Amino acid sequence: MRGDYLVTSYYSDGIVIHDCTNPQNLVKVGGYDTYNGQTTGFDGCWGVYPFFSSGTIIASDITGGLFILGPHYQKGSYLKGTVTEVGSNAPLTGVQVTLYNNPQPDLTNNLGNYVTGIYHTGQATVVFSKVGYGPVSTTVNLVQGQEVVLDVQMTPLPPFNLQVNVTDASNGTPIYDAKIKLVHPLIHHDGATNALGEEQFTLYYQAAYSIFVGKWGCQPYCASLVIDSTTGVIQVALQPGYGDDFELDLGWTVNSTAHTGMWERGVPHGTSSGSTVQGDVPWDCGTSCYVTGNNANLHPDFDDVDQGNTVLVSPPMDLTGLTNPHVNYARGYYNYYGPHLVDDTLKIFVSNGTQTVLIDQVVPPQGDSMQWEYKSIGLNGLLPITSTMQISVFISDYDPNVNITEAAWDEFYVTNYSVSGLEEVQQTLHVYPNPANHHVTLSGALVNEPYSVYNSMGSMVQTGTCADSTLTIDLSSLPSGLYLMSQGNRVTRFVKN
Repeated sequence: MRGDYLVTSYYSDGIVIHDCTNPQNLVKVGGYDTYNGQTTGFDGCWGVYPFFSSGTIIASDITGGLFILGPHYQKGSYLKGTVTEVGSNAPLTGVQVTLYNNPQPDLTNNLGNYVTGIYHTGQATVVFSKVGYGPVSTTVNLVQGQEVVLDVQMTPLPPFNLQVNVTDASNGTPIYDAKIKLVHPLIHHDGATNALGEEQFTLYYQAAYSIFVGKWGCQPYCASLVIDSTTGVIQVALQPGYGDDFELDLGWTVNSTAHTGMWERGVPHGTSSGSTVQGDVPWDCGTSCYVTGNNANLHPDFDDVDQGNTVLVSPPMDLTGLTNPHVNYARGYYNYYGPHLVDDTLKIFVSNGTQTVLIDQVVPPQGDSMQWEYKSIGLNGLLPITSTMQISVFISDYDPNVNITEAAWDEFYVTNYSVSGLEEVQQTLHVYPNPANHHVTLSGALVNEPYSVYNSMGSMVQTGTCADSTLTIDLSSLPSGLYLMSQGNRVTRFVKN
């Protein structure tokens, strides 16, 4: 502390100065970044000394060494007030208050009160936002070293109801316990259907939503829909089959002996070394997948698999109706520092309830940045096909050969044929948009060469010849579901909403 100012050595943020005139409202008024990067570890500035009579600051950075700075201390401008609801005058908690270009908005407390501030003089915009209320934007005249009081009232948005009906596309019967997620930029709604295949939602925003619907034993559904008070009912027909893009919880289980790095479902967090994927598979629904350990810490050795194993297990699958069943998936694997013994292998198993067979494994060492790899594994001849088939994804890191060990798993689906062409990460044959509604565009095609479209059961549903390298295909006659498009030995896939 130097007078009313707090001078902090803030690791990878360098040196930060706050005006502490009001201890309840600390305002950042200056800073100098000594570290040319950003990590969550102990990098950057480790110490700062602001007490010379000249005002000079000296600081030590673990990477950059000594820094000598001449600060010019300035007061911040302060803003406070109360936010209430129009009509009832009830205080509103959790209102986000964003002052000018302050990257850290404040939130109102249980009494509706907020305090905030910024290093700025003159007019500034203040935006108040809360889910279920219309946003309020206004301006204030800020003066350095002075506190301005601004009280605001917010108007609740009128709610409206939406019903989602989920049926089996093969026979029209309702699907019980289908998982549903509606995603708006400010809020998302989760639900599950009742015995009539229905779920009710109360919404506030008449806007575009992403909708995800899934049930184990069906192919996943996703779409972008504009929903307003006149929409009323959305009908979703799920195609029979097995698939999971992991945007919804469809019943996969995790069994672990490891101390850290257990399998988790979510949006993957990258690390500084590339030991995890930077995002889920780009062309499936949503942004989630399964990863081993998903802490936001950028250090690769913070939440990896350690001292044991972690196993991801699918729900049972009845594959007896398929003549050529294949399991298809994307996987990622990372292993660094060894080991001396091969004990940190990613392994994929299939079980029929009585027998278990290894179908895929990645043997260390690897060390390269994790990338998605695509596999299509035929099950015929490996073990008898039953109504209780399951997939297990096993990864371990046992003492004493401890390494940085991570894995990722996404885009699982079952087909009645091989899609081994998808194993290539770089493909020159592309379709867009994906998912598609009424049409899809094929790019990178071979001119005057035939193309074919197959459904998830391997039946050809459309064929033709490409007159150009780009071709738009009408999908209006096809039901919703997963489709494979091929030309020669090149294969890609898309989803029809």
